[in-house]
Amino acid sequence: MPDFYQFSLSGGDLDLDVTVNGFPLHAGELDGSAAMVLNPYLIGKGNQLRCVVRRRGPDATLNGALQVMQPGDIADSLASGGLALPQGPAPLDFSQSFDAKIAPFQPILQAAAAATPQQMLPFALVLRDLLRKRDKAGFMNLLQPKIDCYAAAFDEKPQAMRGDIEAGIAAYFNSDLDFELQDLVATPWCENKVFELRRSNGKALVYMQQEDGSMSMQVFVALINGKPAIVS
Repeated sequence: MPDFYQFSLSGGDLDLDVTVNGFPLHAGELDGSAAMVLNPYLIGKGNQLRCVVRRRGPDATLNGALQVMQPGDIADSLASGGLALPQGPAPLDFSQSFDAKIAPFQPILQAAAAATPQQMLPFALVLRDLLRKRDKAGFMNLLQPKIDCYAAAFDEKPQAMRGDIEAGIAAYFNSDLDFELQDLVATPWCENKVFELRRSNGKALVYMQQEDGSMSMQVFVALINGKPAIVS
């Protein structure tokens, strides 16, 4: 099993974006703590953790710590060290670099072409229509870059990873798919190579309300060898 690279983030009274190699880990208001596994977004040497603080309140605090763990280790969501809030008013932009033993995200960044929101938004309707038709195979084919990336990130066989993901896709056949192009936004990341597709009301692209809460699927897409595909 590979090492687990985890980033723990805590603080409050801030609005900020936190990315690793351009991929978003957190965007918006921070009030509390969270822990995120970085493995799928690593590029080997020279990984960049970056914070961009857009609002700094009078009681602002921030701590971000990178932990390298083995399977079975207990994560510390309040670990200290690493990214800390510098002095001065917002906006603030600061980063930390580190090396990793794995590079699953590198092939995606190398294959992806820079694009525009207008190029990527129609792909959301393709995904919607596949779910409406309950076309699990068609949907899974568009997930192949994500499957390959996650398999490399966690040292699993792609076929096993595909099976794990496929088992959950059918749950979204009954999700809220009542949206059109004008209801969507595409947010660029990774120097315009990766886009998050969401509803303009802030909900995830694939969203389902249930009696005991809701479930959703975040969708990040890219032009891979000239064709749109899901990469995370």
